[in-house]
This record gives sequence, C-alpha cells and structure tokens, in this order.
Amino acid sequence: MKLIYYDEAAKILGVSIDVLRQAAARGDLTRAGTEGNRQRLIKEQIMLFIGTNPRTGRKRRISCNALSMEEKALWNRYAEELHNPIVTTSTVNEEMVRRAISEETSTIADAVKEEIVRNLMASLGDMLHPKAKAVAPR
Repeated sequence: MKLIYYDEAAKILGVSIDVLRQAAARGDLTRAGTEGNRQRLIKEQIMLFIGTNPRTGRKRRISCNALSMEEKALWNRYAEELHNPIVTTSTVNEEMVRRAISEETSTIADAVKEEIVRNLMASLGDMLHPKAKAVAPR
C-alpha cells in the first residue's frame, strides 16, 4: 500500500485538493495520517476513482456510491490494511509468527505451539491472498 499527499492525488484524478478534502471528510477516502504535518491518502483507493462513469460517460465522482461491488470490496480492504498493518504486510513470515508465539506462550507444549503457528499462517495467507469468486456471465 502506498500513501500519497493530497496534491499528488489531485493530479492523478484531475480535481482540486479541496474536492479530496471534502471526499475524505465524507468518508469516501481514508485519511492515512500525517508525515511532516501533511495529510496523506491511500493511493490504491485514489486509483479506484480514475476513469469515467460507464453509465454517463463523464468523470467518475469521488464517492463510494460510484464504485462497483468489487471496487467497494477493494476500497474496504485498503482501509482495513491501513488500520491493521501486521495482517497485511508481506514481511510476515512463519519464523516471525513462531517467535511471537514462543515469547507469549512459554508454558504451552511444543505440539500446541506448532498447531497455532500453522493456523495463524493459514489465516494470514487467506487474508493476504483472498480467493477470487467466480462471476456468472450476464
């Protein structure tokens, strides 16, 4: 996930910074905190609003209502990744999980620890790489 400043996002979408601030205030964009006293946004969320509305042919509104169901799911995933970075980081590996489990559960039997590690790694894999659902043709 990449965080960008409002001015970068405004250039990408071809809108003013004020439009982005209003969208963030409405909850249509997720604020990602400050760096150097400047607010940032999630670039992947910004990219969802590029293009035109297929129905009207005009520029897409910066509103969650303008997103398809799949795009809304992605929007939510990006917001969740921002708030739960340990779940989404690609640097999480089995050894890190083992160390954390060992430190927190020194009294649990090794077999139980191994089972916990396997279950956590499977859960992390499912969260990081959700299986795509088949979409029936219309």
